[in-house]
Amino acid sequence: MWLCNRLTTRSATEIGRHFGNRDRKTVTNAWERTEERMAAYPVLKAEVEALAVTIAASAGASSAGYGELRGRALAMLDQARLVECEVARLRTMAIAMLAAAETGGPAVEAEASQSR
Repeated sequence: MWLCNRLTTRSATEIGRHFGNRDRKTVTNAWERTEERMAAYPVLKAEVEALAVTIAASAGASSAGYGELRGRALAMLDQARLVECEVARLRTMAIAMLAAAETGGPAVEAEASQSR
């Protein structure tokens, strides 16, 4: 529903008809929930915006304005990938430190000094 709103000039009522005769309020609520989720999850936002660009391009829509959107979406995906890699590294380090702490091994000190 969010993509239909973004990529067409259809009203909420018209979009709702195409999604099983949903009413206008259901459609606008779906738009709002999608916006909230995208604000909370940058990776989701980048993927949805990249999808919007792809759909617009495949539908033969004017690319005016979508080049910048595509660039922003790709940059966000790159940033998200870097964050995900860092999170995975930190998670692995934390697990190793916990394991060492449970056994009382010297790896706790070594791991802690590596994170600095």
